[in-house]
Amino acid sequence: MKRLNTILSTLLVAALAGCGGGGDGSNDSGQQPLPAAKIEGAWQGTVSNGNTLQLIALEDNSFWGIFGRTVGNVLIVDGFARGSGQVSGNQFTGSQREYDSAGNTYIGSFAGAVSNGISITGSTSFAGGSAATYSLTPIPTAQFDYQRTAAVSEIAGAWNGQFIDGASGAISINGSGQLSGSSSGCSFTGTVAPRSSGRNIFNFSVTFGGGNCLLPGQTMSGIAVQYRTTAGTSQLIAGATDSSGSLGQMFLAQR
Repeated sequence: MKRLNTILSTLLVAALAGCGGGGDGSNDSGQQPLPAAKIEGAWQGTVSNGNTLQLIALEDNSFWGIFGRTVGNVLIVDGFARGSGQVSGNQFTGSQREYDSAGNTYIGSFAGAVSNGISITGSTSFAGGSAATYSLTPIPTAQFDYQRTAAVSEIAGAWNGQFIDGASGAISINGSGQLSGSSSGCSFTGTVAPRSSGRNIFNFSVTFGGGNCLLPGQTMSGIAVQYRTTAGTSQLIAGATDSSGSLGQMFLAQR
């Protein structure tokens, strides 16, 4: 489990950029209809099981999230999620997979409602009967500005940190977004590149070598974010899953 220096330290998850509706933007009463709900952005809040949850909703209806227990001003990360969904009006539904620090994967679903730019409320359920509700509000732009364009220059250099399973690791990123790294006898290479959406999110992928690697010769892909913490350090969080979605890993580092 990882200890991050601020509640914001968990950015990562939820997507569901909604479009929808139809017509020519007017109605018989002469009033303009309400815009379709939109979840794209960065959100934070709490879960009924006591966890802190923070989400990033992407523009393509995919989402990533990170969750754990907040102790003081520190988040102890227990796992992360990846999924996708659909929006109809102000309602949303979808499916997700959660990956915990012990290496377990859980398949579930979620549903809820969004009030544009104000709140998201909903529930999740998983095979076996476990379920929880959650309530989220936007992460202030002073903490993380989702709308700005990501720049490789801000994450280039060396990062030493931990993976979500507790293994220590190190990666190095050059000015072109090429990366190399190692952890517990496993070496890997990969890329980090700003998403074409122009948001403050990077596409992230790694391909593992042989030796002590869990997935020798295979590639995992996902997203990464970087931001300044309230302590003045720079936080990097990168999450990825294999092509089947059965395995997930996350790297967290500060410098």
